[in-house]
Amino acid sequence: MDMRPKRKTEKRNSNKLKWHFKAENVHDFAWAADPFFIHEQTSLENGTILHFLHKNDSLNDNWKRLQSYAVKCFEYMNENYGEYPYKQYSIIQGGDGGMEYPMCTLITAEGSFKGLVSVTVHESIHSWFQGILGTNESKYEWMDEGFCTYAQYEVLNYLYKKNVLNPLYRQYKSYSNVAKSSYKEPLSTHADFYNLNYVYGVNAYNKGSVFLHQLGYIIGSEVLKTGMKKYFETWKFKHPKPTDFKRIMELESGLELDWYFEQFTQTTNTIDYAIAGVKSLGEKTQILFQKKGKNSNAFRYLSCHQ
Repeated sequence: MDMRPKRKTEKRNSNKLKWHFKAENVHDFAWAADPFFIHEQTSLENGTILHFLHKNDSLNDNWKRLQSYAVKCFEYMNENYGEYPYKQYSIIQGGDGGMEYPMCTLITAEGSFKGLVSVTVHESIHSWFQGILGTNESKYEWMDEGFCTYAQYEVLNYLYKKNVLNPLYRQYKSYSNVAKSSYKEPLSTHADFYNLNYVYGVNAYNKGSVFLHQLGYIIGSEVLKTGMKKYFETWKFKHPKPTDFKRIMELESGLELDWYFEQFTQTTNTIDYAIAGVKSLGEKTQILFQKKGKNSNAFRYLSCHQ
């Protein structure tokens, strides 16, 4: 769990030390040690300490540059999603890519600096949706990986000041490719029972993030923002289910959202409409929408002011 030791005691007649580690309110842990680790640290304005443990190799400059980005990431998440409750977090060079645990993550740090920042942001955001909320990864992996991906690109947009209109463009494209295929599966599929691991990955990371982004379109981005903080504060350390998340968003928006959650998570149905005609009616414009697909004869008019 990579906690600083609470106490250490020296064994009599021996040069060995016994270290005791204690962490409260965690459901998983990891421990890392290497005699060649360089240990650096910085802290947030609220006192939370960020530890950086890495090797003395060609990536040193990246690790030093990473520190300010990690601080900004945590401060953004604290402000927009809820306060990180632990006293510390460790970013450790190791593992086989990026893997999150309560209070720490293992990251190989290979590749570009932007790649290191992106992985660090994603893995640290797991502290909120997995480490603290404790989402069931087998049944509702999209509530962790998908929500982390959504927040990841929001944070990256903030860090690089790009103001990209849709930072989830690649996630939409990935989801769309699977939605048009014959091997699509619903989000409600248990992680152990997907026919293809590829579809699991697209659903968990990409369709899960699209789900949240589209929810913001339905209830309003500001309502989604306040709802996410309410969700975190209400359900931290309690292992929420989709119905728990839905209830929070219904209370925040005043809307009934059964239809959206059911269609998006339990089916592979897609929206397939086309504009069949546009007509000017004085000060108004009448637009004729056609529902395509299986029920291609369904039409609906929408009138709007010019």
